[in-house]
This record gives sequence, structure tokens and C-alpha cells, in this order.
Amino acid sequence: MTYLYRLDPGTLGSLRLERLAANRSGGPGTAGGPGTAYVTSLILHPAAVEVSGSRYGELVTAYPSGTYVFGPGSFFTAVYPDFFGPVQRPWLSIY
Repeated sequence: MTYLYRLDPGTLGSLRLERLAANRSGGPGTAGGPGTAYVTSLILHPAAVEVSGSRYGELVTAYPSGTYVFGPGSFFTAVYPDFFGPVQRPWLSIY
């Protein structure tokens, strides 16, 4: 599992926690096992934070939103709109 934190600069307390996980699965809602999601790139855009990397597993899920994508491929990208503002669901892509 990969963690993405937004910290309070004054206290270093966590203001936001996002998690990305990959799992091996026969499909959404079926039993599977743990996979891996490794972040290899983090880009700060003016209006978003983008993370991308490699994965092992067919299912990639972002928590706590529950957003997920299922399919073949070895890589993923997650874009968090306005990461430093109000919480919004991320956009996920696998390839």
C-alpha cells in the first residue's frame, strides 16, 4: 500500500491521508490476494497532485474514497484534484 499525506506545516500533523493499493483479483467483488503499488513519480500541478508508478495486481483502489479501476497492465496513474483544498475523489488510470 502506498500512502500520500497532506501535513499541517505548523505541527506536522496529518490533515489528509490517501492510500493506493493494488490487489490480485478475478474481478471486482471477487476474492483475491494482495498486490503491490510502487510510486515512481510525484508531480505537483497548480491544481492537482499526480502520482504514478508500477503495480502488480489487476485491481487498483484509492482509499478512503473507494475509487477503483480493474484491468490489465503494469502501471497506474492517480490524479488528486485540488489536493491542498477540499477533498475530492481521485481519477485513476491503469495501463
